[in-house]
Amino acid sequence: MTDQSYDVVAMSFPIVYTIDGDHDPDGLLYTLRAYVPLLRWVRDRWEDDDEALPRLHRRRQLIQIVVDGLWRYEIMREKLAHGPYEDRRLAHDLGGEDDRAARGDGSGRRGDRDPRAAAVRQNFLATVDELVAALVELTDGAVDRISPDPVVRAAWRVQWQSALRDVDRLIADRLAAIDTRFDTDLPGLVAESGLKRARVVAAA
Repeated sequence: MTDQSYDVVAMSFPIVYTIDGDHDPDGLLYTLRAYVPLLRWVRDRWEDDDEALPRLHRRRQLIQIVVDGLWRYEIMREKLAHGPYEDRRLAHDLGGEDDRAARGDGSGRRGDRDPRAAAVRQNFLATVDELVAALVELTDGAVDRISPDPVVRAAWRVQWQSALRDVDRLIADRLAAIDTRFDTDLPGLVAESGLKRARVVAAA
């Protein structure tokens, strides 16, 4: 049996987990040395313009959280306001100008002795926390609570839906630019890696 050997190296590389851009920026992988030029090229595109692509993906994630969260928040408030007594009590307790402050510690409220009411409270507050955290990051802290005015919240949803379309266009444009750059750099990648052109294209 013929022995085979492979030239394997380790290199730092951002490991992407999802199509939304979730990633480990300090990932490490093992690869054949021939693929190092290709992986370095990909890593450079990731880092272009102060990591513009991963920052766009992060912004898109946050905007999606806001759009979905505002929709879910209104549905939850509506159901609480028109539900049984304990739901209406929760709506009163949690519906102040600052939902985070209005919750208190949840002690001393009749509804909290009811497992269902406790679950509703937990789900509502989880939605509020996720939504507020996304708004804080997106606005650099300018918005740090959910507005008590439903008209303002409706305007927010329109605003962030528009922002979502904008960021999708920016991501598509950047990916198209990367494709164009790859076509330009392909001959150099073939020469540097020593791989056949078809192999380089397939690896990309």
